Amino acid sequence: SIAPEDLGSVGYDGEETMYVSEAVFEAAYSQAGLILDHHKGYNRSHGNAKVFFDSVTDIQVADLKLCVDSELNNPSRMEPYARFSKDSDGVVTVDAGIVAKCSDGYWWRSPACRDDVAGCIPLITGGNGWRIQALMQWATAYDMPVAVAVAKAWGDYVNLISSKRVLFYWWVPDSTFIQMQPHQVHFPRNNPKEWALGDKKTSLATSYISNMVSADLATKASKVRSFMSNVRFSLLEVQEMLLQISEGSSNSHVACQWIQDNEAVWSQWIPVDTNCQEGFGMVDAAGHFVETRSAAVACDLCSAGTYSKEIQDDGLGKTFRCSLCPPGYSQENTYSTKCEPCARGMVSNKFGSTSCVPCGVGEYQPLQAQESCLACNESRTTQLRGATSPQDCVCKMDFIEDMDLQCIACREGVLCPLGSTMS
Repeated sequence: SIAPEDLGSVGYDGEETMYVSEAVFEAAYSQAGLILDHHKGYNRSHGNAKVFFDSVTDIQVADLKLCVDSELNNPSRMEPYARFSKDSDGVVTVDAGIVAKCSDGYWWRSPACRDDVAGCIPLITGGNGWRIQALMQWATAYDMPVAVAVAKAWGDYVNLISSKRVLFYWWVPDSTFIQMQPHQVHFPRNNPKEWALGDKKTSLATSYISNMVSADLATKASKVRSFMSNVRFSLLEVQEMLLQISEGSSNSHVACQWIQDNEAVWSQWIPVDTNCQEGFGMVDAAGHFVETRSAAVACDLCSAGTYSKEIQDDGLGKTFRCSLCPPGYSQENTYSTKCEPCARGMVSNKFGSTSCVPCGVGEYQPLQAQESCLACNESRTTQLRGATSPQDCVCKMDFIEDMDLQCIACREGVLCPLGSTMS
């Protein structure tokens, strides 16, 4: 298979939600005591968060998509919004189904500011309306005075968020807005059952980020694979490194600095030389396969005639050794985890066989995984090698099988080829 191998999580999950910039967050906290990294900070019973944001009218509609050209006009998004939010005034019914109600063609306004557009906090998303239903449900469920719009293009999305005081949809890890040091706006913990039904008023689920390597890395560089399987970073570490890069540091400088500062971390990722992976086994300094860790210095690919067998020890845990295939078994391939039993009519009579051999003429073997063949009686033989049954034993030349299934000598002048029978 050419599909990459998933070694598990890299140590963190991806996150996506609504964000507020550090500048707006600090201004609201220092001037009004509002905590804008939680949805309750936007509820007008706690204060007027809008004064710390720009207005809908500060944003040029030329930078926005029309609602009819975005997910706001998608009934498969808006029908569940209407059903779970009960916000019948925020949608309209058209021939295609239920769509968002955008009074000016560009902005959908939440119930908390629907009658007062000047009181709406702009909330920008991108694409064709990334996570539009969740953004709308959060605004409605938690009484947030926001107006939602979709940026026309990626450049407009980045420019609006970077230049205007707005709420916005974003994800991490990512460096696009990292210099703004944005804060996540927190909502109730994700409820998978509700999301499965289409009710998106709780937080988005985190996204699994896998540690992927080439499918053949284990055979080409087993130590590298072992090292990569141990690599773990935290999301905060990754974002901090992305911030340094966004501020002008090179990728190599940031990586080298992390290595210098975190030896205690990455040194734990380095695999023990004798912790072999499946398909490999312990070897000594001369490259010979060994059975015990005390005699081993490294690992090597199990050769043909052997298989990789897991062993445990109390000190360093799991490893593998390459053991010889026993008699009755063989293995023609390297990097194997088991030996194959000899088929019926085939045998191997030694340890470490790379193939099984067929029973000779005059022999048979009805069972698998055998180390020797059974002989036909002296008056019988087989027509071919690899016989699998005593029924394959037929009368020899110049003999014939009588009605009692006995081989008897042919009468003088009678031609009796191999396998002759009276029946």
